[in-house]
Amino acid sequence: MARLEEMLKTSKKPFVILGGSGWTQSSCNDFREFIENFNLPVGAAFRRQDLIDNSHPNYAGDVGLGINPPLAKRLQDSDLLLVVGAQMTEVITDGYERFSIPCPSQTLVHVAAGLDELARVYEPELAIHSGMEHFAAAAKSLAAPKKVVWSNWTKGARSDQNQNITIPKMKGEVDKNLSKIYFTSDKHNPYFTKDDKTLPETHPKRIFTVRQSGYLNSDDLEKDSDLNKFYDLEEMLKFVSDSLEVFPLYTWADPLGKNPYSVMHTDHYFPWHFDGNEFTLSILVQKAEKGGFFEYAPDIRSKDNESFEEVGKVLKGDRKKIKSLDLKPGDLQIFKGRFSMHRVTKIEGKTSRYIALPCYVKDPLKINKPEHSKQVYGKALPIHFERENIQGDGLTD
Repeated sequence: MARLEEMLKTSKKPFVILGGSGWTQSSCNDFREFIENFNLPVGAAFRRQDLIDNSHPNYAGDVGLGINPPLAKRLQDSDLLLVVGAQMTEVITDGYERFSIPCPSQTLVHVAAGLDELARVYEPELAIHSGMEHFAAAAKSLAAPKKVVWSNWTKGARSDQNQNITIPKMKGEVDKNLSKIYFTSDKHNPYFTKDDKTLPETHPKRIFTVRQSGYLNSDDLEKDSDLNKFYDLEEMLKFVSDSLEVFPLYTWADPLGKNPYSVMHTDHYFPWHFDGNEFTLSILVQKAEKGGFFEYAPDIRSKDNESFEEVGKVLKGDRKKIKSLDLKPGDLQIFKGRFSMHRVTKIEGKTSRYIALPCYVKDPLKINKPEHSKQVYGKALPIHFERENIQGDGLTD
């Protein structure tokens, strides 16, 4: 550790990549203290953004798929690269092209719990074989220089990240277009279908609940919308497809519902329902003051079984299968809304809830049924009627 301390003190442009497993809350706290003591810029490896508060002034972004170009350049310009826990795989290294093999131009320090990860592809100047808890505890005790010469370097890394964050821009887009939002207060069943009086009154298709919510429809988004740019990225489609292990996967052809914003004000409630598309990647843009929790019953139905009995239990208040998420702005989740019944609890307080909903499908032709579209988005376009009879998965919608 004494050598690491000396290497840091002689560096002018250090950068930390954080990742891997074996972290505890205590070790994360210790590591945060270490980067604060040395004022080090830190990026998170693929799917490890939860190891550090993304609003922390030293956080510089995600070192993974679709990396922010200024961050990629900063990695290349660094003179000391401290990789802690993360594997030097093709994701971090951009297919092993970001850093020279076997010896990067940057001084490489690699900390790994697995001995086989050290010098597997890249030869570090300093290899540290350690678990994350032990390393973080030791790192926070290192003596930082009295004057950190790379303060502006760290500040610039954070500035690059702030400019890349689309959440404030997304919020601004919703605020700017509030007059275009289609708000409704209406009753619907979980399937957005009309009442079928041939069924018993207790059947899920006959249980209607009042929904109060609004949508900024996809066709009302500006062409240069950050949400449109995000949705049109090939890297994002690949990320969702890889995460779900669904191949091929397509962006949705529905012109109204492919990537809308959902907006809910005080007292609004979105009851239990299924989506017309298989998969949705949600990004919370603005959190309600109270309430607005996302609740879902994972895989309560499948393409082979509607599970009306289980659906009915949830509608009657059975919470045995229910999971609840208290999402925060910037949180991204991928959920199977076609198969997992879900709802948003009542909004309380003065702050409205905004969430972006990019949608993905396995069938590039199937879109919402006209009735579903009219209930949720306030209208149905000719394409909804043209494709109404396209055979999908056979599920009710």
